[in-house]
Amino acid sequence: MSLKTAVKKIIYGTGYYHLKCRLNHSTKERLLIIMYHDLVDDGARATDWTQRAEPSVSQFRSQLIALKKRARILTVVDAMNEIREYGRLKERTIAITFDDGLESNYRLGWPVLKELNIPVTIFLPTDWINGRMSFWWQTLSDTLKQLDGARVSATEVYVRLGLEAPEESHSLVGGDARLRLYYELEDRLRLLQTRDAEKRVERLSDLPHDPTLGPSPETRPMTWDQIREMSRHGIQFGAHTVSHPNLSFVDKTTAEKEFRESKLEIERQLDKPVVGLAFPYGVDYHAYTGLVDTVKRAGFVYSLTAVAGYNDHSTNPYLLRRINLPLTSSRALIGRELLLDYLMDNHAPLSKIAIPAAAM
Repeated sequence: MSLKTAVKKIIYGTGYYHLKCRLNHSTKERLLIIMYHDLVDDGARATDWTQRAEPSVSQFRSQLIALKKRARILTVVDAMNEIREYGRLKERTIAITFDDGLESNYRLGWPVLKELNIPVTIFLPTDWINGRMSFWWQTLSDTLKQLDGARVSATEVYVRLGLEAPEESHSLVGGDARLRLYYELEDRLRLLQTRDAEKRVERLSDLPHDPTLGPSPETRPMTWDQIREMSRHGIQFGAHTVSHPNLSFVDKTTAEKEFRESKLEIERQLDKPVVGLAFPYGVDYHAYTGLVDTVKRAGFVYSLTAVAGYNDHSTNPYLLRRINLPLTSSRALIGRELLLDYLMDNHAPLSKIAIPAAAM
């Protein structure tokens, strides 16, 4: 355990954060929405760097147990309904969400959710579920894993992608180095128009590969049969657009088509109303503010960003904020993060939020 981690645990154990939360009485009326995407098998994270960016099953289970101890867990729509009915939340509340509809949600996540009796909402990009698209960041991850580090430098990868390389070039030797490079490249590519990002990643395909490095485990979407099974047992589903576009570069007519058609497809498959939308990428708060009326016209009652923060009765239900939990199984550290998120400033300056230049 690192010294920093040990100090965090000691401070949490003293009750300091709990005391601050008690002194701030308004925290009991706040909603934290937790955002997940993928889950991985416990053993896979130890052997494959491409699996290290997502929580393992044991971490996920520990996180849910920690969440249940510190707040009640509702679906987003139930929390929104309570605010509409009573003008506020009755107590401190947490909602669990998953974006993208990855197969791991069904195979690894659902058994834990059933065991702990925790409600969740999963947001589906319908072209992905229907097998009509792939995610460029998964292609990037697979490609970086298989590049020959002896013949390809990180600088060359940047050049192929049309990105300015940092002065200090990273090594491609070792999984940790490749994981750091992946994070840096993903952060920069996600600020581009989606098709532009896809085309740039395709340029890496003819770089020298190491034949001894196998592909990453295939990332698959859930099937409609799996989704229907979960729906019959109370799991809620929302829309995540049709093709997962970067909405910073999409006009309102196209955005409404993406919202409405994904909603209609999920309703057709499940024979249930779909009331929630999660914005793809999720960080361009300015763009989403301009799409609130578009989301309403498409028939939704709430929508989610990926901008960090809590929500309460004053939050626009079409600009709800979400948080990520740290990749840890320590319930003390999870508790610390939760209390800090309840105490954090929900209205951080938007200048601190990463916004694509084309969206400004």
